[in-house]
Amino acid sequence: MSDKRRENFVQFRGTLEREPRVFQKEEVQVHLFLKGNTERGTLYMPVKVKGEVAERLSQKGETWKTGDEIYVEGELDWDSYEKNGEKRYQTIIVAQKIQKIEEV
Repeated sequence: MSDKRRENFVQFRGTLEREPRVFQKEEVQVHLFLKGNTERGTLYMPVKVKGEVAERLSQKGETWKTGDEIYVEGELDWDSYEKNGEKRYQTIIVAQKIQKIEEV
């Protein structure tokens, strides 16, 4: 991170709970669903990857499988969706850096 501090910055480390989903509209987007553990319990976090990072991830995303450990840096945001005719909102991470953690 540069000397200039960002006000909205999050780091998250968790396991991949679903296979990555790649969407191709105007630009490539990759959606991930991660599970992480906190002091108070388990947390499930949707992650949206866009732009150049999504392009690179979509090329190697097939090698990412459920259960892989993933590290994400990005910003918190929200997304909306509809369920049973009701609009709902969820907190997401918009990833700026993402990598699979590999055991050596």
